Amino acid sequence: MSRNINISITEPSDKNTIHINDLASIINYSCDSIKVACLEFLPENAHGQVINILLSKLKPLGKLIITINNVTSITKNFMAGSMSYQDFLTFFQNKQSLLSIDSLYTFIDFNTFDIIHINQEEYFTTLFLERKQL
Repeated sequence: MSRNINISITEPSDKNTIHINDLASIINYSCDSIKVACLEFLPENAHGQVINILLSKLKPLGKLIITINNVTSITKNFMAGSMSYQDFLTFFQNKQSLLSIDSLYTFIDFNTFDIIHINQEEYFTTLFLERKQL
């Protein structure tokens, strides 16, 4: 079955979106694409674990799209009212565990995945990965 999944840290908005705490529910899926954002809100030791689970679910030539906010966008989201004060505090209390593109590379096996594209914008960076044909 072809499947495109969005992983969210907020309440899922549709049937193709799964809360990050429910990752076990995708265990039987083989996905064409997975999009995930806001990994920086996870505890530091969870980044690699979550990414490895996601990577393992991709079909050959499946795509993983990871978006990472930078500190400026987090502050802007809070000021705009689209982030709760508690989430804002949590982010800065965990600032030492901030996920960066550089730290993402340590979780990815480049014998299995190719970087297709990196899109760097003012407030976030998106990394497009593709699983190589086995």
